[in-house]
Amino acid sequence: AMVVKVAREQQCPVQWVDSMGNPREVSGGMVANVQLASIVENVTQGRAVGHVEDLCFRDPEAFRPGELHRHAEYWVTIMKGSSSIQSDVLRWVHEKVSVFEFIRQYTGSYKGQSYDSARPPQRIFRNN
Repeated sequence: AMVVKVAREQQCPVQWVDSMGNPREVSGGMVANVQLASIVENVTQGRAVGHVEDLCFRDPEAFRPGELHRHAEYWVTIMKGSSSIQSDVLRWVHEKVSVFEFIRQYTGSYKGQSYDSARPPQRIFRNN
């Protein structure tokens, strides 16, 4: 398969909004600004109560599926010192997510149909 790499300047820029959808300036791409970092620290240490107005969200108007893999270097930084799911998240970022690791054996009945399979049975649906 051919892999096409897009230059960083051609990628959709990372944009941030507040809880009401208004543009919000965040220092440098995907990293939090110093003010937000101190607010998060105060909340996590129990010194303050968090407010939704303090949060930044990725701008849904600038979202493109697949961006997770384009920013792998940020996920390595984010996941440093993180919980036991660190290796799973980094594997998903670098290798993508396989749905098959989440599928479990199902034995039972659903809508009158009996099932006993390690994977969901194939179904073909009419196109309208």
